[in-house]
Amino acid sequence: MFNSQDLRAQVVQERDSARHLSLQKELELKELQARLEKKVKYFSFALFLFYGSPWGLGTRICENPRGSCRGADQPEAFGGEG
Repeated sequence: MFNSQDLRAQVVQERDSARHLSLQKELELKELQARLEKKVKYFSFALFLFYGSPWGLGTRICENPRGSCRGADQPEAFGGEG
């Protein structure tokens, strides 16, 4: 049969184990959040380059100064079918 010291030792051990698992999960969560933030920054920058910057593909392409401008989202802007 268990005495009170055995039960107390078991409770302390289980508490320490739970604390360790909790800290481990917290560290894993922080690592995942950091990875997610890094990917969000990367894709935000990629979207900026694609749509928001003068050099991105979302800008308009002009073959000559008098006209014939078309959006880069149109396939013929890059010599494709259109």
